[in-house]
This record gives sequence, structure tokens and C-alpha cells, in this order.
Amino acid sequence: MIAANIWVIPAALVAAGLVAGLVGEKVILPVVARRVAYRARSVEGLMRDSLRGVVFVWGAALGLHAAILSAHIAPDWSRLWQRLLVIVAIGSVTVVVARLAGSFVGVYTRHLHRHGQAPEMLSPSIITNFTQLLVFLVGTLIGLQSLAAHAPTLHSRGPAP
Repeated sequence: MIAANIWVIPAALVAAGLVAGLVGEKVILPVVARRVAYRARSVEGLMRDSLRGVVFVWGAALGLHAAILSAHIAPDWSRLWQRLLVIVAIGSVTVVVARLAGSFVGVYTRHLHRHGQAPEMLSPSIITNFTQLLVFLVGTLIGLQSLAAHAPTLHSRGPAP
């Protein structure tokens, strides 16, 4: 009976993280949406659109992180889960930043086109997509760098015989 009880707290923490993510996604973001609905594409609206779907991932990751810290698992498994959570965090932040950057660049290039200040061959959607691609590439490089920082180093034994 004791062995079953050691997983109750970690499971409850994961469930709490999932519930927190759902509440943030389904309750808090719509409240923010209603508060900024009267503005025409305000910065708050762009931020709310960028956070869509990611708040749940953050809640789930937070619950899993708390569960890992409270569970009695082997250190190797704990490090593996922590690395995976770092990748999830970097990926989710990358998605938010890419959406924000794409939205800001899209608003600006559409403004230039409306006022006739942009070159004819410059398409707002191409510039927006290129901006998002650039942010995703930087996020991928940061994620790979974080994996390399946690990877075991290989030590050479000197010159080959």
C-alpha cells in the first residue's frame, strides 16, 4: 500500500498543472479577449492571439516539473525529464515569439501597403512568414544548444596509436 501512495502526490501535481493550463486557456484568455475587444488589433490582442494553445502546455509542463521534483525517481530519469521539459519550454516560448513577431511585422507591412510606402513586389504575407521562419530557426538553434550543454562530454585519450 505504501508503494502506491508515493505516486499520489506526483499524479496530483500533474493533474493540477493540467487544470491550471485549462483554466488559463479557457477562462483567463477569453476574459482578456473581452477586455481588449473594443480596440482595433491592439498589442494586447496580438499577445492574446500569440498565447492561444500555449498556456495549456505551460500549465502541463509546470505540473510535470513539480511532479518530477516530488517523485522519488532515479537521478538519470529525473535529468532526462528535466531536459525534455527544457525543450518543451524553449519550443513553446519560440512559438509565442514567432507568432508575436509575425503579427507585429504583418501589422507594420500592411500599414506600409495601405499608405503606399512599400515596394510593389513586397508582399506582407511573405515578410510575415519569413519573420516567423527566422524566429523558429533561432528557437531551434537555442534548443539544440541547450541539449548540447547538457550532453555528456567525450574526453579523448590522446593521439590514436
